[in-house]
Amino acid sequence: MSTNPPKISLIDLCLTGPVADLLKKKDGYKEIDHSLLKSLCAEILDYQSKIDWNAYNAVMIGTSLPEDTPGFQKARDLPPYPRPFASWLELSEQYFGGLSDLEREPEDYKIPYIVEHKYKPDNICSENDRIIFEIKGVIRTLEEAGKYKQVAKQWNVHFVFVLQCRDIICPWTNYIRKDGSKMTLEEWCTKQGFDYCYAGETEQFRKSERFLKLIKTVGKGLPTLKEELKRKQNS
Repeated sequence: MSTNPPKISLIDLCLTGPVADLLKKKDGYKEIDHSLLKSLCAEILDYQSKIDWNAYNAVMIGTSLPEDTPGFQKARDLPPYPRPFASWLELSEQYFGGLSDLEREPEDYKIPYIVEHKYKPDNICSENDRIIFEIKGVIRTLEEAGKYKQVAKQWNVHFVFVLQCRDIICPWTNYIRKDGSKMTLEEWCTKQGFDYCYAGETEQFRKSERFLKLIKTVGKGLPTLKEELKRKQNS
């Protein structure tokens, strides 16, 4: 009786060797076969979609111990995500997905916010530059969440969060409802008046009636964000 050898995944094949070397090199991903890179990205995101991220985040952020966290599993080694992208999710959305036609981290949109900080958005809507796309696996801290609120308030911009997975709990919230649940990223977005969609859905969202309404209404009557930033820099 013959047996088939176990299938070797692209993840395993690309942990070391020429592909891994190119991934570590800035813009080296452009030298990798497009279909291979797309398949590798899809395989990694499929693997990540099966992780219990609420359990993982609780352990990694330090609010829980592995032995006390049902569903926790240590993430396996993955090929390095391509530079200059900040994650495989960013590569999926900004290179292969629904945000691929938009400039990544546009230089003209370094948006200052309180306490002398500057925030660089993941992507800016081409039809209305007061709409910002932010790609997120998790918002890790209350300070990070506050950053988006302050930028939105100070600059009259609207965030659309592209979430990697559904129902990820905000790790920084300690409030537990009577039913034992905690606030999710989706609920936080809704509470703040922001919009959200999920990984792989950005193209569809950008064609929706909701998004077309945002294009027409966000910042209505105001100059473009680029004009406001330039005026601020020159004052």
